[in-house]
Amino acid sequence: MNMKEKNFISVITYVHNNSDRYLSFLRIIGRVLDEHFDNYEIILVNDASSTECMAQIKQNIKQEKYKFPITVVNLKDFQGIESGMLAGENYAIGDFIYEFDTLNVDYDIDMIMKVYYRALEGFDIVSAVPKNTNVGFSYIFYKIYNTSSKQGKIYHETFRILSRRAWNRILSINSSIPYRKAIYNNCGLKTDYYFYDNKKNTLKYSEDEKKHRFSLAIDSFIIFTNIFEKISFIFSCSFAIFALLVLGYTFFIYFGKSRPVEGWAPIMGFLSMAFFGVFSLMTITLKYLSLILKTILTQQDYLIESTERIIMEDK
Repeated sequence: MNMKEKNFISVITYVHNNSDRYLSFLRIIGRVLDEHFDNYEIILVNDASSTECMAQIKQNIKQEKYKFPITVVNLKDFQGIESGMLAGENYAIGDFIYEFDTLNVDYDIDMIMKVYYRALEGFDIVSAVPKNTNVGFSYIFYKIYNTSSKQGKIYHETFRILSRRAWNRILSINSSIPYRKAIYNNCGLKTDYYFYDNKKNTLKYSEDEKKHRFSLAIDSFIIFTNIFEKISFIFSCSFAIFALLVLGYTFFIYFGKSRPVEGWAPIMGFLSMAFFGVFSLMTITLKYLSLILKTILTQQDYLIESTERIIMEDK
């Protein structure tokens, strides 16, 4: 009797010159999918990997003769994991979608099914979160983000599963998704987390990935937190106060016993009021820009060069 799950499963994977890690991951995820599901697909997002990297992956796939279909989405130029995963999502047709942010399998394999079964209980987004993470840039980023964001905490997630309803909701909220975890955390649907024990993460990123992640962190701070808004507000208010103090000093000199150079007091008074007005307007403008960034995201984040389907030969 066939006891496999009937839901169609899409798996989004991301590759950027890490063929060895991907091939190892593919064997694991393929075994889990084949054991538990009747219908599934794997979408490989190739983010400008080298020709050698993709050739090795394709050759291995044909040699192993996997049972599941693999769709390759080739991005034009390096665009980073956020844009890459978004491109993969838009090709997924599953009732549930797995997103693997990293190919580093530092969890028990049954964790893959645990998040799925948890999703069946009514949670639209379920994530696997390692308890032990590196104390470095990632730690600093999450610490600052969670302190300055009002949208709730985000975590250093390894992978997650989304229901089709969750993905449809997210697309209806934003036409562009600059940082998936922040959007997922604020979509209004039920989410849950599985925290698991893991070994120390020794995963290393390429220079392109490091630059992209740093840029992503800055963009996320600007869009999803108010940290830069607060900094700008403090600077604007400080300069406005300074302008008022100069104005006060100007009146003190003008009406005091001292006699400044003729014309000095009116000029300083005018400049002080002008700068006060400028910095006040800057404060208001920064607030409006912050609201615009948080509500209007219209630019498509990825550019696809081509797609291809790898056909398996019969055994």
